[in-house]
Amino acid sequence: MAGLALGAGFAVARESMDRSVRSLQSLTELLAGFGGPPVLGSVAHDPRAARHPVALLDDLHGLRAEGFRRLRTSLRFVDVDQPPKVIAVTSPLPREGKTSVAINLAAALAE
Repeated sequence: MAGLALGAGFAVARESMDRSVRSLQSLTELLAGFGGPPVLGSVAHDPRAARHPVALLDDLHGLRAEGFRRLRTSLRFVDVDQPPKVIAVTSPLPREGKTSVAINLAAALAE
């Protein structure tokens, strides 16, 4: 009985200390709380992305391709009077998909 209570207590403590962002809504709320930038778009995870890196060539009307098109449209209308000349794609850790996002965003912009 003590082991069960200890395990449940550990699970509750671990869940309450988890600070990771797991949904678009929680990311939007977190950024708004700190006065940060708005979320311009999101791209669905696709397990086939490693084999087919350019979403617009693989599945023209798939969720990934549409996500990059929405991101492209959001970027075009961020500041209509002064459109951005440089778009930076960055992340804090290696192998998080910066190159894939940059390639797919470039393909969406070229489309």
